[in-house]
Amino acid sequence: MINVSSLLGRVPLVSHRSIYSAAKSGVNVITANARMDLKD
Repeated sequence: MINVSSLLGRVPLVSHRSIYSAAKSGVNVITANARMDLKD
């Protein structure tokens, strides 16, 4: 599984791109959860 995310998903630097940052943060969270689920 390969996901493409952005630095703004981890560190929201620009306030007028809050929806973009939230979407990228969601990708990061889904990836972290999938990593934990598929680890075993």
